[in-house]
Amino acid sequence: MCFALFIRISVQSSRVQICWKIDLHLTKDEKVVISHDNNLLRVTGVDVNISDLNYKDLPLLKCPVNKEGDSNKEKKNSFTEEVFEKFPQVAINIDIKVNNDILISKVNELIKEYNRANITVWGNFSNDVTKKCYNLNPQIPLLFFCKKSFIACISHL
Repeated sequence: MCFALFIRISVQSSRVQICWKIDLHLTKDEKVVISHDNNLLRVTGVDVNISDLNYKDLPLLKCPVNKEGDSNKEKKNSFTEEVFEKFPQVAINIDIKVNNDILISKVNELIKEYNRANITVWGNFSNDVTKKCYNLNPQIPLLFFCKKSFIACISHL
């Protein structure tokens, strides 16, 4: 699977906490898939958008399998369900990449189906998307972003 893994080491408790960060998009046939970009040129070499294709028609991803990057195994985009099934106890940070009510609703249903509301955060840089997430299910913690200038101001207080 091609998605980011964040590992945070807690010095106080001497344990490792793992949190997956995944970005989600919706295919034309309304499958929720993991991808940072809607356009797949960068990761497949094919200039197409996830939202314009059915899942079965998505080009294969080119994911290097070792640190040298000399092996080009190809793989389909992963479904969110796959991650939830394979990693049921791992916290997940979900970035809803587009303002799409169907995507938000489907992600909400998946979070509820897999009983993940207590170990999942969701949202987007867009306040509109984050508000929609909250309005649909206020039980799921929100992911939110601050503008750099705001962060810079706070850090100097």
